[in-house]
Amino acid sequence: AREPLLARPGLLGAARFYDARTDDARLTMLIAKAAHAEGAVVANYAEVVALRLAGGKVQGAWVRDRITGRDIEVRARVVVNATGVWVDSIRQQDPNYKGITIRPTKGIHLVFWRERLSSHHAIAFDSPRDGRHAFLIPWGQHTIAGTTDTDYTGDLDAPAATREDVAYLLEALAHNFPSARVSEADIVSTFAGLRPLIYAEGGTYTLSREHQIYRSPSGLITVAGGKLTTHRLMAEQIVDMAARVLAQEHGIQATRPCATRKPLPGSEIVGNAAAWMGDTDAHAHLVDTYGADAAWIAAYVEENPALGERIVPELPYLMAEPLYAVQHEMAMSLCDVLIRRTHVIYETPGGGLNRARAVAELLAPRLGWAAVDVERELSEYERQVALTQAWR
Repeated sequence: AREPLLARPGLLGAARFYDARTDDARLTMLIAKAAHAEGAVVANYAEVVALRLAGGKVQGAWVRDRITGRDIEVRARVVVNATGVWVDSIRQQDPNYKGITIRPTKGIHLVFWRERLSSHHAIAFDSPRDGRHAFLIPWGQHTIAGTTDTDYTGDLDAPAATREDVAYLLEALAHNFPSARVSEADIVSTFAGLRPLIYAEGGTYTLSREHQIYRSPSGLITVAGGKLTTHRLMAEQIVDMAARVLAQEHGIQATRPCATRKPLPGSEIVGNAAAWMGDTDAHAHLVDTYGADAAWIAAYVEENPALGERIVPELPYLMAEPLYAVQHEMAMSLCDVLIRRTHVIYETPGGGLNRARAVAELLAPRLGWAAVDVERELSEYERQVALTQAWR
């Protein structure tokens, strides 16, 4: 009765357990903001193009500003390579490189409107094809089904779902939720990501999700493997290693304790505030997404009511949010706003392309874009939207 869509034949019982969910893009961004608040210098769109070597030791990097094209020399006593599926491309510049560390595997998800495929809980189920676990997860107005686990050898910057990936998940949904009768036509969008798993032989499903941290004779510290669940443990261990190197080899001692346990900015509990606007769904979204920082967006709308308009009618994202993203969250592109600060690209058919120009033109004066820059941003966003539909 709790999950009426779940197949009944052969079902003997179920175990209920508790887990957590997060918006991974926002969590990552908020960690960067927290580091900045503690004194770190944080640079967005900064690409490492070469390690800076002296006497066989890594002593910094050459970094390219992807916005201006300017190259910057960054000197450092300790360099950490925490670049996920790209760690080997950095390690190849190390004179002590001895082979690959990472075996990238791809996972994809299908996005449905929740009214079309509904569940009251996150449900774990198995694929009838190979017995691998997958999940059906309520997500706001949507339901997400996934994931897959396959080797990936393509462009690390452009993973996408294939027809085979989609067919695999639809088969599993049909087997476990037969009365839902979902099909390709019900899919709003797809998204894909890559896992930076430690290289080993064998099937992808058996690869370890543990992480490894090691230091090259050149001094380069690399972290490989791991997952979002253990990101704070990984960070703590990396910083501890870097602190030891600074103390033992350079005589530099940490001047304050670890800040890992401090709350992330904006995570303060919001008091019993009245809705800031007539759009109650948007109000709930703002509080859920931004916490106490939702007051900033409310202030934008109060100053300019036009910013209270939704980006797309069917989703609660407001036109004030792109401005907040630029001014408070280091958003530098249209894709930053519509993919990583909001998720318009995944949550509406067509990725909101019909409204992308309005958002780009809102951002243009804040980011110094000329007309040619607006067109470039629109073209890149259209390319990203195409990736979400590439399987069709």
